[in-house]
Amino acid sequence: MRLAAYCRVSTDHGEQLDSLENQKCFFQDFARLHHHELIRIYADEGISGKQLKKRDRFLQMLEDAKQGEFDAVAVKDIARFARNTLDFLTATRTLKRYGVVVLFVTNNMTTYGDSEFTLTIFGAIAQEESINTSKRVRFGKKINAQKGRVPNLVYGYVRQNLFTLQVDEGEAAVVRRVFQMVLDGYSMRRIASTLNAERIPTKKGCLWEERNLLRLLHNPLYKGVVVNHKSETRDVLEGTRMELPPEEWYSHIRPEYAIVDTAQFDAVQEELARRKAMHERETAAPPPRRHSSAHLFSNLLVCHACGAGFSRKRYRRKDGTREFWVCRKRDQGIAVTGGERCTNCSHVDEPALCAFLSAYFLQAIPDLGRFLERVGQEYSSRRKTGGQADSRHKWLHAESKRLRMARERLLTLYTNGLVSLEELKQRSAQNEAQRVQVEKELSGLEDDGHTGKTQSAWIRETALSVLSLEAMTNAGLRQVVGRIEIAAGEHARLFLHGIEGAVAEERSGALNRYRRKRRG
Repeated sequence: MRLAAYCRVSTDHGEQLDSLENQKCFFQDFARLHHHELIRIYADEGISGKQLKKRDRFLQMLEDAKQGEFDAVAVKDIARFARNTLDFLTATRTLKRYGVVVLFVTNNMTTYGDSEFTLTIFGAIAQEESINTSKRVRFGKKINAQKGRVPNLVYGYVRQNLFTLQVDEGEAAVVRRVFQMVLDGYSMRRIASTLNAERIPTKKGCLWEERNLLRLLHNPLYKGVVVNHKSETRDVLEGTRMELPPEEWYSHIRPEYAIVDTAQFDAVQEELARRKAMHERETAAPPPRRHSSAHLFSNLLVCHACGAGFSRKRYRRKDGTREFWVCRKRDQGIAVTGGERCTNCSHVDEPALCAFLSAYFLQAIPDLGRFLERVGQEYSSRRKTGGQADSRHKWLHAESKRLRMARERLLTLYTNGLVSLEELKQRSAQNEAQRVQVEKELSGLEDDGHTGKTQSAWIRETALSVLSLEAMTNAGLRQVVGRIEIAAGEHARLFLHGIEGAVAEERSGALNRYRRKRRG
């Protein structure tokens, strides 16, 4: 008889894989003893028997049976075949329809159960055993969750045992960098692209994506809080899970695990919530707005007529390049209330908009000299107490150390013949370029950022460049400006955070100098 065999283990741990090898030897002995021709052994490693999905080798066995490649299938016991009674009966009936006999073999190498009633009883026993095992596992997990079980695999840490983590300083530096990049206005796509370009892998050695970045940023473990029991299995056989309300979570304060401080973690959560709310605000009129920090006024200009954001345009002209902003819905022809196109045809020149804001900032400061003096005092205070500069120092030192270690690992790989000479040269050049950049920035911070100038002159120059928006970033501007409403006729109203009502208006038409030139 042409015989196939099927075996399975539910985990990929070493002892289970040894069991899998024992099962294979068992079938070889069984075939030899009964003078069968063993055609193939189908084996699923690390797969649960409660469901057929993801059991690739089992499904392949059914397909091969349909093609008539063997006459019988030997399985050591019903639990190895399936732990779900419905799947068990469906599979045995399918094989029977293909003319394939299923042999359930006990340890003494005898077959049992060719009656469907008998097989149903054994299948139900296997299913009940699976359910009871699942209950015991869930109970043990719940007890460990109450005690403060730590995750198996989480970026930034190395697991020591069931309840202990150790901070991985190399990965922790990346975590701090990601949190700071969010506060600096970087989008998830830009952060992922940056990390992937620098060949910084995830914990599993994969590429960074928006999904795993958001999971990292929302994890309270990075501020020193271990949270367990956020979900539980709803149906053992189906494998579905249900989210639990926060009041049923188990939280444990572990300050030794903190990689970022609580204030920074909470600030990032607020920023992510703001981006999500902005995205959901326009879901009724796709495409929705997404967070962007590519330009100075990204996500700050709002159409007074329809509430949509403004899009940035850039045209080359004979007299130079023109950069201006227009209503996104009008520009894309998206219908608004009543099915009509937005009536706001304002074209706002970016340089004129910068001049409008800069003029407001300068006139809002009654004593510029006193203001610059206060800025100098605050700068000196932050330098003494650490602050962001100290945090940046720590990250740069950690990054420099990581690059040196990466170079050493690369040389080791080359020595062992795992990378070619060409790849060694290419990756070494990239490593050296990154190291030079880090050392240059580190040197600049250690020189206090104003080599060749007095500190007061450097502070004055820097502060004025910020007030004129020359050195301003989108993230910095969003900390001050809530929104800028643009109405028809290039009328602008400036709203600041925490202040009700507009603080400044521009109604002279100066925000579109090109249009004024044409009219003149």
